[in-house]
Amino acid sequence: MSPLSIYKEMLQRGFLFEVDGERLKCRGTLEPLTPDLLSQLKDNKAEILNFILEWQKGGPFLQPDGNLVIPFNSDPQYHWWAGGMK
Repeated sequence: MSPLSIYKEMLQRGFLFEVDGERLKCRGTLEPLTPDLLSQLKDNKAEILNFILEWQKGGPFLQPDGNLVIPFNSDPQYHWWAGGMK
């Protein structure tokens, strides 16, 4: 399973991630982490950390479903894209 697939699966199960320096904190639901999922998470920690850090920068990023997201720099930019300011 790819690091992105692991990340996506855990998000769908309700887990949340937080980056603290080089630490990857995982908070979640009442559902415990299975030993298999925990092992995969540990094995792919660096890639998942990099993915989260890139997402937090606010620049273009790929969503887990593969869609490219390019955020707007400002509200006026969004309103122009959405059909102009009225």
